[in-house]
Amino acid sequence: LAGEEARTSWQTLKDNVTIFREQELTLTEDDKASIQSYRQTLVDERTNILADKGEVRALFVELRGKWNRDNLDLIITNLEAIKVILQERSAFIDLVNESVIAVDAIVQTYLPVE
Repeated sequence: LAGEEARTSWQTLKDNVTIFREQELTLTEDDKASIQSYRQTLVDERTNILADKGEVRALFVELRGKWNRDNLDLIITNLEAIKVILQERSAFIDLVNESVIAVDAIVQTYLPVE
């Protein structure tokens, strides 16, 4: 659901940016700085997310053929690590959505009221 909400927010932002550009509007320096700050935060967080790329698969591969009581400690350790990685990715999706909504709110302040 969070991913779908992010896609919808992204589309809304894109539509509003199109209107913004068509009307040849200009951002204030403060608003430019705010948008650049959101962007940089997302770039930094994406870099952190990409650092774990493939890790979930590797943890599951490590468990292949080991789903028994003798390996309970390994199973628990790997599943806990997978949970942390997935929670980080979920938090990143939330951050993207919050950032898109915040940037869209900035853009909307420039658009004429319909």
